[in-house]
Amino acid sequence: MQRDQLVDLVGDVGEIHFGHAGFLLGAAPRVATKVALGQADFGDLRGAILRSVEASLARLGVPRIAVLHLHNRVANERAAKAEFGSGALLSVADVLGARGVAETFASLRAQGVVDFFGCSAYGGDMAAVAEVVDSG
Repeated sequence: MQRDQLVDLVGDVGEIHFGHAGFLLGAAPRVATKVALGQADFGDLRGAILRSVEASLARLGVPRIAVLHLHNRVANERAAKAEFGSGALLSVADVLGARGVAETFASLRAQGVVDFFGCSAYGGDMAAVAEVVDSG
């Protein structure tokens, strides 16, 4: 079972149990986790991402994350969370702009907190997703 599936089943408690099991087994798992930003996060995307990552690290009991995944849909303009997908619809500027998702993810990688990062291509506007992916 993937961690995302585990969290979908039991919420953040799944990360806690996953981290505790790893500790009990003496394991050093390489984990992937996700960030899903909501409309309430629009005023401070960077802060919301950092809080989410810090909370995941604490729940999982690991010092670093192998893969950090942006789970929001991306389009040209922001919008509320739809019935499908995770989090609010982010704009390309939210992802690629100053203090945005890509800059924050890159700073986490530079600090050694995250090894790799990526984004969802599910939903949203495919031209906007392509712009984000093509940005590197």
